[in-house]
Amino acid sequence: MLSFVQLGVCKELLDVIEKLGWSKPSDIQAKTLPHALRGRDVVGLAETGSGKTAAFAIPILQDLIRRPKHNFSLILTPTRELAVQLKSHFLELGSIYGLKVICLVGGQHIEGQLRDLRSSKYHIIIGTPGRIAFHIENSKELKLNRIRYLVLDEADQMLDDTFESQLLLILSKLPSTHHTYLYSATMSSKVGKIKDICTRSPVIVEAGGEYTKVKKLDHAFVFLPDQERDVYLAYLLSSTSSKVSFLCTH
Repeated sequence: MLSFVQLGVCKELLDVIEKLGWSKPSDIQAKTLPHALRGRDVVGLAETGSGKTAAFAIPILQDLIRRPKHNFSLILTPTRELAVQLKSHFLELGSIYGLKVICLVGGQHIEGQLRDLRSSKYHIIIGTPGRIAFHIENSKELKLNRIRYLVLDEADQMLDDTFESQLLLILSKLPSTHHTYLYSATMSSKVGKIKDICTRSPVIVEAGGEYTKVKKLDHAFVFLPDQERDVYLAYLLSSTSSKVSFLCTH
């Protein structure tokens, strides 16, 4: 497998990758980065936990380092929990270079989001389709006319009845020259329709063969009273040496 250097990753990001301890690209990264770094639209079919976030974050940040500007990328994701995770991953790679990221998701006060949009400028905007559509329709604070990259992450999880109309509204506000990265665990007919709407002659890449969860990914569900959750979370974080992901549901 090619190294990050051989794939064309710039020195600035190579230094960060080395500090993060990434020894080699994952399968999806190795297959998509050469195309994304050459400016192609990409459709990536990959398992959960396969490293796909870095597969689209690296080309976006590499371009941003070379031509810094605000409102550079819009990333759509199905849930606020995933949006927060994506923000963390982007800051991991880009905070050393002054990267600013905002999450616009449900479950947060609209007024606070509007205040954040007025008071600061952001390079990366991460949000759920419904909340992004709300800001487009109800405020003038969210500026999408300079977006260079659109990402649809976990696209197969965003296929409810309102998604297509929200997506079309969002696309109508983006410049026609933007690039699109679409990532999904499956390629259903609905995902195929989204691909046709959003992308231009994309490279379609499959990693992992079967569209299943990564075999090394352990799942566990613990039902706890509200007053005990913080204590148990602290216990888990302090008692395990493995990486743990928490999914919060309501």
